[in-house]
Amino acid sequence: GLQFEYEFQPVPETLTSPYTDLFLGYADEGLVKCHPGGTVMSAAYKKGAEKVFNFKPRKEDTWIVTFPKCGKYIYVLNFSIFQNGIL
Repeated sequence: GLQFEYEFQPVPETLTSPYTDLFLGYADEGLVKCHPGGTVMSAAYKKGAEKVFNFKPRKEDTWIVTFPKCGKYIYVLNFSIFQNGIL
């Protein structure tokens, strides 16, 4: 299999004001930058990154991909499917 070869470095600017004043949800840990690639994400992601990297989907898995901030829509969709006996 593939080997997990990514590192996460803190983004220092996200650990001080004004960032911490404006983005309270990230105030404790700030953001991190992934190397290689340079993707910036929540510091919480690095805790499970290797698990996500090694995830093995099953053929019966269903993937629902949406734009960010669509969680409520997915919740309603999921609830409707199961309430109406579709799945």
